[in-house]
Amino acid sequence: MQDRPAHVDESGLLAVVREQWDRDVDALDHQPVGFGAHHWRATAGGEARWFVTVDELGRRHDATSLESAYAGAASLHAAGLDFLHVPVVAGSGTYTLPLPAESHRLAVSVTPWLGDAREPGAPGAEAELLARLHAARPVPLPEWAPRVSASFADDLAGLLDRPWTDGPLGEEARALTAGRHSRVEEWHEEYAALSRTVDPGEFVVTHGEPGVHNQLVTGGRVVLVDTESLMLAPAERDVSGLWPVDRDWLDRYGSVPRPDLLRLFDLEWVLSEVDEYTAWLSGPHPGGPDDVVALGGLRTELDRGLG
Repeated sequence: MQDRPAHVDESGLLAVVREQWDRDVDALDHQPVGFGAHHWRATAGGEARWFVTVDELGRRHDATSLESAYAGAASLHAAGLDFLHVPVVAGSGTYTLPLPAESHRLAVSVTPWLGDAREPGAPGAEAELLARLHAARPVPLPEWAPRVSASFADDLAGLLDRPWTDGPLGEEARALTAGRHSRVEEWHEEYAALSRTVDPGEFVVTHGEPGVHNQLVTGGRVVLVDTESLMLAPAERDVSGLWPVDRDWLDRYGSVPRPDLLRLFDLEWVLSEVDEYTAWLSGPHPGGPDDVVALGGLRTELDRGLG
């Protein structure tokens, strides 16, 4: 996220970090990384100590499910999955805490700062990591249910029936979406049908977004970050964004994913992104860098070659 969030009181955030995690922290520096949540580097006497995340609750998580994801990640880490880079518990005994805001529901969490971290030079390391993760004994975590509502297509049609004039990019986004609406409806019908075939008895621990963008090399090994997306779900949830993969990757992973479930999670990703971006761009927005990225993201998803 490039834009500094106006709805986050940084002095209040600093006070929470000092009170609940580290009283020596004396400064926060907003980090323009990731997309969705906002992040800061927390320092003490000029030394970076913590990576502070503020999640907006509502579309993907409520307070309970976010806490469950982070607590489950910490439990898995303690059980031996040390490649998960997990939050640290606050003085309250929880991994997340509410952050006061006038018009948003926010939650703050803190993970150790990885000072030597860098992105992997190439994809592929996730094969062994996912094999270990998917074989892990399940712990309490949020359980997968369709992220895209049954009313999605009808809701989108209703949204397209009114002007998107609350921000400078709205009408461009509306025209883009309207031109591909029939395709989105077909995707949604297929997604709903595939969702009905999922067997909860086959759920495993999944990360949700284990690609290179959520991998860091530190201390000579690869770790997975962004554990807020951990969930009990079909293993294909983790593989769909990586597919197609080569024979060597499959050998290191240890099994062959089911094509129907790969298709399900490809569709879930695209439809949930379209849902998020259209809600964003149909409402008030200033047209800043994050809004431009959102419009580009919407175009990318609508142009996906999903058939």
